[in-house]
Amino acid sequence: MEIKPGFNPIVLAKYSIEEGNKLRTVFPVLGITQIVYLEITPEGLKDEDGTIYYSTANYEEARRAVLTEKEIHNKFVASAANAKYDMEHWLQSAKKGQKDLEAQLIEVDSDGNGKIDRNDVNNYTLAQDLRKADQLCVRFVKALQRRNKRVGGLWITGPPKSGKISCSHTSNPKTIKITAQNAKGETIFSKYIF
Repeated sequence: MEIKPGFNPIVLAKYSIEEGNKLRTVFPVLGITQIVYLEITPEGLKDEDGTIYYSTANYEEARRAVLTEKEIHNKFVASAANAKYDMEHWLQSAKKGQKDLEAQLIEVDSDGNGKIDRNDVNNYTLAQDLRKADQLCVRFVKALQRRNKRVGGLWITGPPKSGKISCSHTSNPKTIKITAQNAKGETIFSKYIF
């Protein structure tokens, strides 16, 4: 067996397989014999600290999994950031819904069909949605899901959840919050819209 820690030279080691899927390695370090036990796993060898030394066959698969996780992270952040600008427009239209003349205007694609037309709700209806907790977000997320099926499934309303992008607000809010969490439940994007 050959061991090459970091950028150091290769060290020849003796090894034996022990009971319970353990690999016992014996190698010299500065004249002292070192013994290291590694667990044999389907992925490769795992040391006592949990570091996995992948087999050649499994290394490429592990690398692809890391790239996929980065791609998902980037997709989440991009979707949340892009929607922030749409939601700013929705919020401004909802605020206009409290004014007589502007209340009847239709300014957002509330049904998600890709165009603003008479099938969409007017500013007054958006203002009414804003008065109920998360209701404007419900309408926004439904439109987003219809308009963009590729990322629409990532979106929810209400409190943040692992692997989702959430849109939430209280009744009669001054702000709307968009939050994205990765699969581990870590917040990777959070913005308040005024």
